[in-house]
Amino acid sequence: YDTRWPHKTQVKTTLCVTQDCDDLDGEAELVGVCKTYLTPIRHCYNAKFLFPGDESWSDVDIFDELHRPDGGGNNKENAQKVEVPGPPRLKRTFYKSKDGSCLEVDYSWVQPFEVCEGPFGPPRPWGKFSLVDRKNNSDVLDSSNEQGKDFSAVVSDY
Repeated sequence: YDTRWPHKTQVKTTLCVTQDCDDLDGEAELVGVCKTYLTPIRHCYNAKFLFPGDESWSDVDIFDELHRPDGGGNNKENAQKVEVPGPPRLKRTFYKSKDGSCLEVDYSWVQPFEVCEGPFGPPRPWGKFSLVDRKNNSDVLDSSNEQGKDFSAVVSDY
């Protein structure tokens, strides 16, 4: 795993040319249908530095964090106030800076995990975001049984 990022989870972004967003255990990536990227949570990054020459990414700085469906952020105080929190969502903020400093917010959006969304733009306009353990790239959120699950450990971990 990448030791540059101190948190135990990362965002896995799977970008695809089709609306399916299913990498089929890496097979779609092998034939060029999808491509997978791992990026940090709560750490400013510039994808052009992480993935040089990859035209899927812009040249602006990005900051990803977890967002609570009830409006709370990813701090322990908010996590403790929620009796039965829903699954966290990805909040991705784009900045005008282009040097990894994350200065001057341009815009942001909130996206559920494990949902194919788009179009984002060429060359792979459809994407799915997953929250994964950085040690073994396994999914942290089990989408099969999210209702009633306590996600405070995931969200307040930062």
